[in-house]
Formats: sequence, C-alpha cells, structure tokens
Amino acid sequence: MADKAFEYAIDLANVNSLKRPSMDSHEPKTEILLLHVVPEIPIANLISELPVRKKRSKGLVNLSDYIRELYQQMEEGMREILENKKRECMVKAPSTQIRVLTVVGSPANKIIEIANDEKVDMIIIGSNGLKGISKLFRGLGMVARTVSERASCPVVITR
Repeated sequence: MADKAFEYAIDLANVNSLKRPSMDSHEPKTEILLLHVVPEIPIANLISELPVRKKRSKGLVNLSDYIRELYQQMEEGMREILENKKRECMVKAPSTQIRVLTVVGSPANKIIEIANDEKVDMIIIGSNGLKGISKLFRGLGMVARTVSERASCPVVITR
C-alpha cells in the first residue's frame, strides 16, 4: 500500500509544480518526506538480558543487544528501499525535493510527531489493505486510522 501512497504523492507534486510556477527554476516547488517507522518491540527489563543464540555467528548475545542489531538492520534495509524510491521520484518529478527518514518507535505516534515537527502540509499514508470479513471488523488499518484522527494536517489514505 505504501507504493500507492508514493505514486499519489508524486502525482500531487507534479500537479503542484504546474500550478505554482517558481520564480527560480532551480528552487524545488514541492518537498516529499519519505518516512518509514520501524515498530518498536517492547521488552521487559527482566528478559532483556536473557541470552539468545545468533544464527550467523552461533555465539550468545543478550536479547536487548540482539534486538538493537535487528532494528539497525531493518532501518538500513528500509533506508536503502527509500533511497531507491527517491531516485525513482527524481525521474518522475524532477522539480520535487525528496528527503528520506527512518526511525524506530510507535508508527502512528512517530508519524504524527514528525509531521508536527516538520510542519507538513499533508500526510499521505497507505492502509493495510484488509479484505473480506476482516475489513468489516477492523476498517482502516490501525496506524492509518490513528494518524487520520490525531494529525493536525489533512491525511490522505490510499488503498
């Protein structure tokens, strides 16, 4: 669903650049912030020091170190994916400035916090795309719904 949100953002950026010609042709008319939040896994202090076996090295490491390493790998992987999206956007919407940001935390809370800090004009977010009977019970995805309810700017939810 994030791909549809990305395409929508590019289309909107292109429309915006046509409607608002800039005096300086080198100045970006629209900025897109590609954000990914790696969900934080809460672990109790009691189990954070438990030893776990790492598959690659076969060595033991405590759980908190193992999770920290997993977060780092997830952030790096998503940053690489977002950088590829950024390059794609530079071709599709050359007059748009693109920034990439990956963070760890509660997805809805982090999205709202960053939107407020960055003073964004609009949030474009993908829904989880539930189908069938599960859609009746859950409706929108929890993150998309929470963001749409708590954000101080307009929110577009793509499916």
